[in-house]
Amino acid sequence: CLSPVALPLVDTEYHLTVTSTDGCSTTDSLLVVVNKRREVYQPTAFSPNGDGNNDFFTLGLGKAAVSIVSLEVYGRWGEQIFRATDLPPNLPGAGWDGRHRGKPMDAGIYVWMAQVRYLDGVTLSFRGEVMLVK
Repeated sequence: CLSPVALPLVDTEYHLTVTSTDGCSTTDSLLVVVNKRREVYQPTAFSPNGDGNNDFFTLGLGKAAVSIVSLEVYGRWGEQIFRATDLPPNLPGAGWDGRHRGKPMDAGIYVWMAQVRYLDGVTLSFRGEVMLVK
């Protein structure tokens, strides 16, 4: 193979041995170190007013993310007002639309928790606050 391709998920050392037609051989190796960048953009505010801009609260994820395993939003008194599972990463409209039981929530700060699964099988938890702006 004159153009090998490798996409390792963990640090991997590759060895190559080449043998010429007259039987001479040589070996070389290459260590590929994987940079595990787990980019997560956590918005601090959103405005579910139907204008097509920031109408949903969700996480922005880097290329290493496979899915948002769960996304939960809680109100001031700890009541769970939104829960979704297995959301695709970076899909506009996938997330909380600022409603609870079909009714728009008041402007204010809400607490959220999420679990994100990555290509290498690792699942990490994130949490924060988001402001619903009217």
